[in-house]
Amino acid sequence: EQFFNLDNDPDEKENLIGNPLYLDQITLRRGQLIQELVGREEGYTDGEKLIVGRKPQPTLNKAHS
Repeated sequence: EQFFNLDNDPDEKENLIGNPLYLDQITLRRGQLIQELVGREEGYTDGEKLIVGRKPQPTLNKAHS
């Protein structure tokens, strides 16, 4: 995961994912991403957490419906 403060670091040079000062913001954004990905066939979340290491699918089944 990566998390950047674009106001202070617009070039995204300092990854803040491990910085405890940003934990609340990271948790909020992670939750938003999980909710956005729920039910998608890629399987990037189980609805509770992100699933790391899923191989991207070049073509999705629903795209052919």
